[in-house]
Amino acid sequence: MTTDTVADQIRATFNALWSEDHDEPPPPLSDDTVLLETGFDSMAFAVLIAQLDDDLGVDPFAIDPDAEPPITFAEFVGFYTRLLEADQPAIPLAAAEPREDLTAPAFVDG
Repeated sequence: MTTDTVADQIRATFNALWSEDHDEPPPPLSDDTVLLETGFDSMAFAVLIAQLDDDLGVDPFAIDPDAEPPITFAEFVGFYTRLLEADQPAIPLAAAEPREDLTAPAFVDG
């Protein structure tokens, strides 16, 4: 999948999700667009990533949970493009190894 194809898919998904919650048109997504300045909050980005996992078959954050989050749209597209070009298998989030720093504390009776 080419970078342009990935970018087009991400834009289409972003725009569709944007339209669900906003009356105004979505912001343009150019290579230098800072993701945190798009108007999407963290929940909207989580939904975007889940939808892209369905659409593209990869979740870069499940494959590499320690990856630095992308800042710009170009970095976000590159994140997906690199995985798709490498033909990395998708790892369902439920199958990912639990991380110690994310586990709930154990409750003690007594």
